[in-house]
Amino acid sequence: MVPKSQIHEKLWIGANKRFKKVPWNKMAGNKLKKPLSESAWTEKISKEETKRNERAKKLLELGYEFEGPKLKNVHDTDGSTAVLEAAEDSTPKAIEGAPEATPKPDEASSEPAPATKKVPKGDKKPAAKAGKKAKKGKKAAS
Repeated sequence: MVPKSQIHEKLWIGANKRFKKVPWNKMAGNKLKKPLSESAWTEKISKEETKRNERAKKLLELGYEFEGPKLKNVHDTDGSTAVLEAAEDSTPKAIEGAPEATPKPDEASSEPAPATKKVPKGDKKPAAKAGKKAKKGKKAAS
């Protein structure tokens, strides 16, 4: 046994509580779903460029000459400007309205549509489970 003088006074605090695992994957997924602002993107790109430069220096020291692809900046619009310009040039086509459905004289009649038959609430059959519940609670006497 350990003497009480050596036991920390807060040793058993929180011992009765259930341990709950922190959902790190779920939290990271939620963070990735959120859209980033332009400043956040520029910060991410600058960090990645510094990492790539450090790796390139280390590879150069080992004797490897490697030049990786350059990252696109937030303001770079290499291929996207052509798409945007093409979208601006083409004028949107007018959407034609749906043709109005006018009833023909033969179809229009003064008779109303047949009504659906409703079932009254009292005609439902009782559930068959009521008898089984009584049998479960009782034990057979022998």
